[in-house]
Amino acid sequence: MQSRAWRISGLVGVAALALATAAAAQPQERPINGPRGRGGPGGARYLDLTDGQKAQIDELRQAQRPQMQELAQKLRESQKRLHEALEASSPDAAAIGEIALEGHELQKQMRKLHEDADAAVRALLTPEQQVKFDALQSLRRERGPMGPMGGAPLGPPPGDKP
Repeated sequence: MQSRAWRISGLVGVAALALATAAAAQPQERPINGPRGRGGPGGARYLDLTDGQKAQIDELRQAQRPQMQELAQKLRESQKRLHEALEASSPDAAAIGEIALEGHELQKQMRKLHEDADAAVRALLTPEQQVKFDALQSLRRERGPMGPMGGAPLGPPPGDKP
């Protein structure tokens, strides 16, 4: 009886990790000069990018797009397999764990691509623009992938005393 409880507990834990991994892995195409670009609304305008900088950034994004699309497709396939494994009549915790680890690795690869792209964009900027870019990046990290409320923990902001 106890081993069954441990098995179910382990399965639930792996499933929770897998679902959190899957939820965070929703890649989106975000142009730097769009209304909701990688720096927030009007990122290109805020950074005061020249037409040449915009063109170079667009080239960087176009060059990166095939890799991002491939990783996004692999993530979708991994999420589908994970969902199927979780919905099985007799879920296999080891298989679910393997799929979750695969998804986590794909997410790390996607994050690395984003970081490399951000570094390449930053290298194209003037020192003044880099300060603004860094501030936008910091804000993006604070707000999380889904805006000011999405994915944020409930409770007071970090550093505030309850």
